[in-house]
Amino acid sequence: MVNIGRVDSFASAALQIIIPQSARIGVYRGEVLLKNGYTILTSTEVVIEVKHPKTKMVFDDVFQGLIQNSVYYPQDAERLWGGSFQGLDVFMWWMLLSENGVDVDSLWQTLYDKGEDDPWSTLISGEYDVVVLHDAELHNYRRSLLPSILKNGLGLLIHLDVGFESASLTQFDLEARQNLIDGFLKPFTSIGQLKSGDVVPLYSALTLMLDEASIPLAAVQNPDIPGSSGVAMAAYTSNEGGRLLVLGDSNLYEVPDDFTWLYFKLLFDADVASSAWGKLALAEVEYASKHPYIAYFTSAQGKIGV
Repeated sequence: MVNIGRVDSFASAALQIIIPQSARIGVYRGEVLLKNGYTILTSTEVVIEVKHPKTKMVFDDVFQGLIQNSVYYPQDAERLWGGSFQGLDVFMWWMLLSENGVDVDSLWQTLYDKGEDDPWSTLISGEYDVVVLHDAELHNYRRSLLPSILKNGLGLLIHLDVGFESASLTQFDLEARQNLIDGFLKPFTSIGQLKSGDVVPLYSALTLMLDEASIPLAAVQNPDIPGSSGVAMAAYTSNEGGRLLVLGDSNLYEVPDDFTWLYFKLLFDADVASSAWGKLALAEVEYASKHPYIAYFTSAQGKIGV
């Protein structure tokens, strides 16, 4: 029971429903009641379907923030259910993946449930198929351990933002410290269910330089500035089968469609009715998932620095 006290105008309360790992497959039904004392004012049904996940992913919401003078400040920290930067978060991304059979767990919540404080024991345990680093800034303090994820045959999905610069892996680096491009994703090859008419707008995307073993998948292009483009999405597969997928824009999964329309209308006078970010998100998971290797992406390999 949650008591929100005396309410004279508006009030809200957050409810968290925890589904234990031991929950059996099936449909569970419940009810949330809004009561004034002993009087039921209204109610709503809660229906939860527990299924075997296609893929298990852990979302790193521990290594986020800023360290100054040995003090940790959780700035611009995205959580699955809320963010600290202007209220932006990845809830819609989380919901979309969940509805498509992908189990995404909070690393912070997982450590709490286990009673542990060492995130790396979970990240490289093999309990999850894919590790997601979304706008995570603190890996420059532990970057030597990042290759262990790939060497253990796990998927590593990285959504970059400013602050991740010093966490470069050998497979990629940033073309410039803050070479930011507003524009649209231009695939070099087929990416999941994306079609030629699908629009994926990117917000201040970071462009990449790749090594010879990595595959460029897509560029970001500013339609108003000829030649203003760069590699914004790339992939790599380790000898152990671990798959790395890097996207140079974490904002893509945080900004709602109505803001997208306004932003790109003012910037480029372009009518972006909706973004195909959902198709891209599912394609990312399909590639990074730990299933037998297939030639999911095909492209000419080579050292790139556009």
